Amino acid sequence: MVHTLRGSMGTSRNSPVIDKGTLCLAESCVPGTVCRSFRSTNAKERHHSQVQKLDTSKSNTPSSPATPSPQPPPPTNAGKTTVNGIEVTVLADGTDAVTGDKASLTSLVLDKGTTPGYEWYGKKIITKLKGPPPVINKATIQTVYNPNSKPTDISGYGRGTTTEDKKTGNVTIGFHESCHRQDFLDYIKTNVTPKFTGKVVGLTEDQYKVTVKEYFKAVDAYLNKAIKYSEQKTDEVGSPTLSQYKARKNP
Repeated sequence: MVHTLRGSMGTSRNSPVIDKGTLCLAESCVPGTVCRSFRSTNAKERHHSQVQKLDTSKSNTPSSPATPSPQPPPPTNAGKTTVNGIEVTVLADGTDAVTGDKASLTSLVLDKGTTPGYEWYGKKIITKLKGPPPVINKATIQTVYNPNSKPTDISGYGRGTTTEDKKTGNVTIGFHESCHRQDFLDYIKTNVTPKFTGKVVGLTEDQYKVTVKEYFKAVDAYLNKAIKYSEQKTDEVGSPTLSQYKARKNP
C-alpha cells in the first residue's frame, strides 16, 4: 500500500498550541508516503486617541461587524464512491499518535496491486506471467487526530484562515481537513492513475524488475503530485499560509 498524508495545525482555545503537518512521502513509517501546521497569533492593534474630547453621543462611526462564532466542522461522509474508475473509500475520522506534534493528518492510500510471478527459460527470458499485471482500482482517504487535539480546534494556517472562511465561521481544523479530503477526490477525478504497461514476455528477469520498479516510482510520483495539489489549494492560502507559518517558526 502507498500512503500520502496531509496534516493541519491548529490551536485550541482551552489548550496549548499544537503544531501539525507532514509530507509523508519522505517521513512516514510506510515507504512511498507523502500528506501542515500553524500557530495562530493575534496581531496587536494600536489605537490612537485624539487629544481633544470627542462627543461620542454624536459619533457616526459605524461599528465593526461582529466576528461569527466558529461553525461546527462538516461531518466526514464515510463510505464508498467511484471516482474516475477508482473505488474510493472514505473512512470515519480516527485518533492516532500522529507523528511529532501535529494535530491531525489526512491520508490518501492507493492500493497499487501486486506484481505476479513469471515463467522463464534459458537465460531467464520471461515466457509468461503467472497472473494479471497490477492495477490501481482502490483508494482510501482518512483523517486522524492527535489525542491532544480535536476537530473543533481552530485552524492555524491555510483554509480556515481565509477572509471568506472567517466570515462564514469555517475556522476549525475539522474544516481544514475536510478541504484536504475534497482535494484528494478532485485530484483522482481529473488525473488518471499510473498503469503497469510495456511488453513483459521476452524480457529478461532483470529487465522485468526494472519495469516493476518504474511502475512503483510512477505511483509515488502520482501521490506526490496529489499532495502538492492539496498544499496549493488548502495550505498555501489564507493568512498565514503554510510557508509563512514555517518562516515564522524557523526564522
